[in-house]
Amino acid sequence: MSKKFRIAAFFFVLAAVSFAQTNNYSVALTADNTGVVITSYNGTAAQVGIPANLEGLPVKAIGKGAFSNHTTIRTLIIPRGVTEIGDEAFQGCRNMATLTLPDTLQKIGIRAFDSCGITTVSIPAGCTDIGEGAFLNCIELKTMVLPRDLANIPANMFASCEALNPVTLPAAIKSIGERAFADCKALTTFNVPASVELIQFAPNVFQGCSKLNLGAQVALKKLGYGGSF
Repeated sequence: MSKKFRIAAFFFVLAAVSFAQTNNYSVALTADNTGVVITSYNGTAAQVGIPANLEGLPVKAIGKGAFSNHTTIRTLIIPRGVTEIGDEAFQGCRNMATLTLPDTLQKIGIRAFDSCGITTVSIPAGCTDIGEGAFLNCIELKTMVLPRDLANIPANMFASCEALNPVTLPAAIKSIGERAFADCKALTTFNVPASVELIQFAPNVFQGCSKLNLGAQVALKKLGYGGSF
């Protein structure tokens, strides 16, 4: 085999390892070469259980837009070992009613679940890096559990979640971004732990939350909120 041919063959193998397709999943190596990122999905199943391993390596992340607009998905299970969900990863999965997140998750990207059909979500305790609009426009979302160590709720995180009620903040909360709960039309109860004395509120956090009970409105104003409801 000539030297030139051997070099060409080497780069062909390298490319095959760094980017590959397994069944319905396309994957790429993580930056540290210890696992894979799912870069796209072309399946049509209603119930999707993402494999914990692909190409003989652990699945560590879901890439940007990897599952976006897959309207056939109704149930999604993300396996233990995944630490990051990329921006817009599941955006537009409007029929996805059931979502299971792993306890290894650390980061949820910008608009990762925008316009999904989920009805409940429990964000794992270790996931405190959450992008803006992570659950924007999830109009079927009724209940959610926030991580106990979450200090910041980003802008638009639950905006236009029209069925959401009630909301309970963690004791670690320090700030809430712009329009984080705007247009949550069913929201009547908003619970803040007694240990929380001050919250940095961005403008219009609760704009369009006209059903929020008066007791909650008074409590939020005492904590520093100066916007409308």
